[in-house]
Amino acid sequence: MAEIALRDVRKTFGRGRDAVTALDGCTFTVPDGEFVTLLGPSGCGKTTALDLVAGFTASTAGRVTVGGREVTRPGPERAVVFQDSALFPWLRVEDNIAFGIRMAGRPAREIRERVDRLLERVGLTEFRRRYPAELSGGMRQRVSLARVLALDSAVLLMDEPFGALDAQTRGLMQEFLTGIWERDRRTVLFVTHDLDEAVFLADRVLVMTARPGRIKQELQVDLPRPRAPDIMATPRFHALRDEIRRLVRDEAIRTMRPLATERGAS
Repeated sequence: MAEIALRDVRKTFGRGRDAVTALDGCTFTVPDGEFVTLLGPSGCGKTTALDLVAGFTASTAGRVTVGGREVTRPGPERAVVFQDSALFPWLRVEDNIAFGIRMAGRPAREIRERVDRLLERVGLTEFRRRYPAELSGGMRQRVSLARVLALDSAVLLMDEPFGALDAQTRGLMQEFLTGIWERDRRTVLFVTHDLDEAVFLADRVLVMTARPGRIKQELQVDLPRPRAPDIMATPRFHALRDEIRRLVRDEAIRTMRPLATERGAS
């Protein structure tokens, strides 16, 4: 099982007067095989929450578990996709995809067969001998996704992976990702600031409060699957997106009130 669970998590950076609490009382669950998007106002702790699940940092208090086991460090059952594709520029596409499973000591034949299969799935077979610098941004992100899929991790953690792409490429990558997820049904925690993306991809959307972050509200995305871009024109999609916009806006305004008060006093 690959359930993600945060229980009353607090994360503080620094000490004393310099201490900043990014999360406080953050509690949520991503059941096995569910696709959940996480969003909120700028600086609310979205990436911090994902980093805790990835094992890149430890919580100050509370408990973070994956599959019922406490997270204390990164592990092969949790694969991370960043906004930057983070490919090795000196390796060809096929070698970037093979890197993780090669380091895991898998047999050469298995590596070759898995890489061939993934290249076909991401539509990059003819580019297997290219270097990352020779690819478009969307193609590099497809390679990055293929690399984590090669690890066969039960959990995918995605930190705004399409944020640097142009609108058209971003839309295509969203479709591509939903197709992969609908086939594999891995547990996905996806951080985004894009409202349309959050609704289009997810089974549930978790909206966070302003810092210190916690879950303000969760919304069930009761839209049919498989999903195509035309679902974004439906009344239900618009209703969900507008509700999320209202929730995020309320939190963003709340963060600005102390600034307005301070300016008024001066």
